[in-house]
Amino acid sequence: MKRDGSEKRMITTGNTIGLMEYPQYYNGKVYYVSNGIMATPVNTFAPVSVCVSGTYSGRSYNISRTGQMLYVTRAFALTDKRAGTLWLMDADGSNNHQLTFNN
Repeated sequence: MKRDGSEKRMITTGNTIGLMEYPQYYNGKVYYVSNGIMATPVNTFAPVSVCVSGTYSGRSYNISRTGQMLYVTRAFALTDKRAGTLWLMDADGSNNHQLTFNN
């Protein structure tokens, strides 16, 4: 919708399995959490997986103005050295790299 609340438009369907939470807008797409981090263009419902479920920690992601996405990895096991580390990638899921490390 526009900032004044006019021209509201639904971009997701009620038939989607799972929750759609923590929406963020960037460059013509809405990003949200639904069994991974998903993105869908605002003019059509055509979701694309950006970050698969299990590699991120819930709502712990954010998109910068330049299109980089920061997220926190999920703990699979106490011995998983990636648990709770920060990762950075482009909004399309490319250039994924780890920023922090566990000892």
